[in-house]
Amino acid sequence: MTSGYRRDRPISKTGVSSRKKGYTIAVYLILVLVFAALAFTVIGPALGWRVNVVFSGSMEPAIHTGSVIITGPIAPEQVMVGDIVIYSSGRSYTTHRVIDIVHDPGLQFITKGDANEDPDPSPIPAEWIAGRFFYHIPYLGYVIAFLKTPLGLVLTIGIPALILFAYEVDRRWIRENG
Repeated sequence: MTSGYRRDRPISKTGVSSRKKGYTIAVYLILVLVFAALAFTVIGPALGWRVNVVFSGSMEPAIHTGSVIITGPIAPEQVMVGDIVIYSSGRSYTTHRVIDIVHDPGLQFITKGDANEDPDPSPIPAEWIAGRFFYHIPYLGYVIAFLKTPLGLVLTIGIPALILFAYEVDRRWIRENG
């Protein structure tokens, strides 16, 4: 007498197939990545944290072109010589090292890229400081730049959707035919 149960897949001691475990891990991994992205793009900026991609080599070798940098909030009065800061002049963000601090007229910073021979042409007003360098992930910026392309967007959305679709088809097919 048979129970009608198909055993064509290896079953672990817990009774769960390795394929189902793989799908579960993939779904949890996708959820973790989505929540991490949400934290970095929504919650982080609300608390003064920024994630930026470095597009120039002015901070080589400390920060490579294509790196993703994470900067945290800092009061301009706490910035010290030697700190790497990110600042905005309104057009874009720049990440450079503070090489001097001046107080005439008001708090200003002299900055310079590590790879540059000369300091930046103008002092940076305190109100332009957006944060202090905290951490970088080399070359991840190239991946992010790719993901912003149409092909990258299709792959970012398409591959997880295809995995979930395959899981559902497999699950329903086994239920109906198994």
